[in-house]
Amino acid sequence: MFGPWHNRKWLTRQWSRQLARQGSTGPDEPLAPLARHRQFVRCTKLMRTSHARTFGTVAILWLVAVALGADPLERFRTETFLQTADLAALTNGVRLALGQFAGGAKIANSAESFEATDVIKDPKLPQRRLILVGTSGDLTFVEYEHGGRGLHEHFVLFQVSGSRTTLIKACSGLLPRSLDKLRKIVGTSTCPWKSTEH
Repeated sequence: MFGPWHNRKWLTRQWSRQLARQGSTGPDEPLAPLARHRQFVRCTKLMRTSHARTFGTVAILWLVAVALGADPLERFRTETFLQTADLAALTNGVRLALGQFAGGAKIANSAESFEATDVIKDPKLPQRRLILVGTSGDLTFVEYEHGGRGLHEHFVLFQVSGSRTTLIKACSGLLPRSLDKLRKIVGTSTCPWKSTEH
């Protein structure tokens, strides 16, 4: 379970190979004391190296399991997110899920023009524009603004597992435009859950 250093057969094979390299054919022809000491040191180092590598792997897997099993909303409030203002940072799955949430409406990138009011000057311009994207492991949040009779914001939190993207939390209204302030309202009555932006 924990690695080859606990396997007696494996250790016996390693010992036999070293005996053969030293010119001994078995236990009836033991190594000289100095050679035996060197052999013991070699085997000990090999065992320690294997133990360290396996322990490191187990520790990493344990941390990943703990992170993936934690409450996504709690993780959003506590984890460090890589932030950007570019839609290109979204995976295809998140982009598709975001489009479904927005009812198929186009969302402009943060530096692009959009219609911020209900007075449409250019029908080709979208009425939504990105504010912020943040990613931490399997979590991605998106905040964007929505023009019309009253300019407001939408916040959406997704969790990605393989090819599946799940909507974890979404809310709309006059939302803050910074991660630190969003952390304080997500999961409270100020940010009531909704499955679509409408």
